[in-house]
Amino acid sequence: MAADLDIPSLCRLVWWKFRNVSITPDRLRTVAAAAGVDPASVPDINKRSALKAAVRQFSVRKGKERVFEAVVASDNGVEVHINLLKLERQSAKKVAKLPVDSVVWQDGVGFTESGTTGEAITLIKHIEHKQHYYDGNAVRANVVAPVLEECSSFSLTRGMYVVMEQDAAPLDKLTDALAGVENFKLNTGRVLGGSGFEEPIADAARESMTDELEELRQQIDGWREMARSVRSDTQSRVMERFQVLRDRAAVYARTLKVAFGDLVTEVEEMEKVANGIISERSSAPAYDPAEHLRRALAGMPIAQLKSVYEAFCGELEEGITQGEMVEAVAKAREDMEAAS
Repeated sequence: MAADLDIPSLCRLVWWKFRNVSITPDRLRTVAAAAGVDPASVPDINKRSALKAAVRQFSVRKGKERVFEAVVASDNGVEVHINLLKLERQSAKKVAKLPVDSVVWQDGVGFTESGTTGEAITLIKHIEHKQHYYDGNAVRANVVAPVLEECSSFSLTRGMYVVMEQDAAPLDKLTDALAGVENFKLNTGRVLGGSGFEEPIADAARESMTDELEELRQQIDGWREMARSVRSDTQSRVMERFQVLRDRAAVYARTLKVAFGDLVTEVEEMEKVANGIISERSSAPAYDPAEHLRRALAGMPIAQLKSVYEAFCGELEEGITQGEMVEAVAKAREDMEAAS
């Protein structure tokens, strides 16, 4: 074993497991900051989205049989009505779902109607928990994933990632930051040079680069169909990805002793194509999402526009014009997005 101390580390394998994680947004921001991730990137929990996710997940079982579930019956943008359904087996192949109770949640207020059954109380507690606590998936998405991206990791197999040793410094901070998150376990293991893992790791690295190139190809091909210029921030992100791929190919070739020249050539050819399309599209008008939304609303059949108006703005006002409906719906949509 002592001889192993003199063998350089080739890379680290990273994987994790979690179960029943409950963490507030503020606590998750603290963990993110300790891991070197911008805490401002961790959003507040969207209570409406959390409610709907909780309703989809809600289930009461009796033995192996599911006996209660829930469904969003209506959502008018202010109040959400949720039905509690009892599942009654009628035959070996048929289960009836019968409404037996309901609860009502109001934006900015909370639950205004709590139902009358114990299952309704259980449902409310389940929803309120989701509205105040993130789960392990949020830890993975907001803390683990950004660090792995910083380390230029790639997937070796489902749920296990490779970080080359020269990129692995952020993993130590990540491990320390996650140590205090109950029920979330991050695992890392060193792979020593000459251990026989070079070939499968090189294959995984090549597959990862090939997949990313295909994603870039699809994005760039989509630019050809646009009736507008390519946004400058989009251009910058794509060009940065090209450079990252070139840098990664150089690292992999040096450490894994495998040639990646064909992929570097593909990167350079795709970059030329991207620059050509950007040049062609430079004279096209810039994309204005607000104007695009208003044009789409104005092009709707009047009956459809009225339905959309009622969904976003409530009861249709007498004498309202098409232009007024378009502007009211667009404004309501923009206010909703700004608040989310």
